[in-house]
Amino acid sequence: MKKLLAILGAFGLTATGATSVIACKTTNNDNNPTVEKKDISKTVVNDPKTILNHDKTYGDLNKDETILKSVVDAINGALSKKLKSTVTAADFNLKNDKDEKAKQVAGKVLFTVTAKADSKLITGTFSFTNTLTEPPLEKNSISEVTMTDLGTVAKPEQTYGQLNQDADIIKAVVTAINEQTKLSVTEKDFDLTNDQEKDANQKSGAVVEFTVTARSDSKLIKDSFNFTNTLTEPPLEKNSISEVTMTDLGTVAKPEQTYGQLNQDADIIKAVVTAINEQTKLSVSEKDFNLTNDQDKDTNQKSGVAVKFTVTATSDSKLIKDSFNFTNTLTQPPLEKNSIEKVIMTDLGTVAKSEQTYGELNQDAEIIKAVVTAINEQTKLSVTEKDFDLTNDQDKDANQKSGVAVKFTVTATSDSKLIKDSFNFTNTLTEPPLEKNSIEKVTMTDLGTVAKSEQTYGELNQDAEIIKAVVTAINEQTKLSVSEKDFNLTNDQDKDTNQKSGVVVKFTVTATSDSKLITGTFSFTNTLK
Repeated sequence: MKKLLAILGAFGLTATGATSVIACKTTNNDNNPTVEKKDISKTVVNDPKTILNHDKTYGDLNKDETILKSVVDAINGALSKKLKSTVTAADFNLKNDKDEKAKQVAGKVLFTVTAKADSKLITGTFSFTNTLTEPPLEKNSISEVTMTDLGTVAKPEQTYGQLNQDADIIKAVVTAINEQTKLSVTEKDFDLTNDQEKDANQKSGAVVEFTVTARSDSKLIKDSFNFTNTLTEPPLEKNSISEVTMTDLGTVAKPEQTYGQLNQDADIIKAVVTAINEQTKLSVSEKDFNLTNDQDKDTNQKSGVAVKFTVTATSDSKLIKDSFNFTNTLTQPPLEKNSIEKVIMTDLGTVAKSEQTYGELNQDAEIIKAVVTAINEQTKLSVTEKDFDLTNDQDKDANQKSGVAVKFTVTATSDSKLIKDSFNFTNTLTEPPLEKNSIEKVTMTDLGTVAKSEQTYGELNQDAEIIKAVVTAINEQTKLSVSEKDFNLTNDQDKDTNQKSGVVVKFTVTATSDSKLITGTFSFTNTLK
């Protein structure tokens, strides 16, 4: 260089900033001309996210090829327009902030990249973070997974291609895989396809073969399996049960059981099924609804408690929807059933109805009423017609005839809580009564009853003298033999007001509906004195 300057001086030339200077050749390791080193301090390395190796240390991590390559690529990418040569791992040192001898664990590791002093390309330092992740688990094969036929409802307006996105089918696949492999896959772990023309519309009865294929990027599963799904008819519109009503069942309290157990009571469930079916004309079962009540489920049952039950249709019921409530007042456990073997009845002398059969005689309201009365009076119970069955010894299809002595048998029902056993009585059918006589033309003179100021006008309807006068008037004018049981007596005054002399009271005599002798009404005036 000195020689070059001397030569230039000899020619009267000087070197300025604008003068081109030719660098002298120097010797270095790569025989390249001297290059200005580039600063790497602003280099950014994206998190390489490498997989940890439990058998290796953090010191080994400084030599990890993936991490080194990420650093080399980042530096060369950032300085590519400034460098004429490529940076390699030999140009820098890589060190992390962990104990070199410690074994690797999952988590974030801070690395520092420092250019080597003898690097001819780079200078400076920078840091970046690498996240160590656990090695992926071995994928589980789903080739042995099985599924029962789902019986999915066909949607004629949709295609078989759309069936592959059906949420219920996908949910069933996820459930089957997870239950049988003990994994936690999601719909993102597999693809669902089927063997039908993807653009054809769905039809009920079609047997669709589905293939479940694990996705290549799934970290949990591999392989595939098939299952069959037979498309079914759309269900009928569900019926609402919100209008269903139930009478109080009067269930017997079981003090040794809880109110929670009351929701499983067979008789209550049976009554609910019956109520729904009778009022909706359906055929539901206990599987179509859930039964709950408003009491503490762990508290023991007590008689006298009015329990509010809620009947709620299950979401998967194909017949019903909505809910309804009913009240069930728990009763005392029943006493020992009373035998009715010794109950006796006099001959009722029921009027024969020739247009009806002996079978219909078992449903005769008057006979049933007489049986109830006889049992209750002689046993001191309060039975109803639901506590017994009534049968007789005649041909059920033969028509009734007067003069026939019909032998009836009263048998306690098995579910009666009051009575047991049976008894017989005879009922001789009689001729139909003569036609009832009208009392509309009966007249009565003013009785001039003495007012009783301490009594009301309501009590005046029970006045023995007035009733006797009415009986006499009817019998004399109709030639019958009525009694006070054949009519009702009312008047036009306020029933709670006390009687006063001088008041003209208008009485109305009305034949009772069950009188066998009279019909109609008549009125008369009685001026109180």
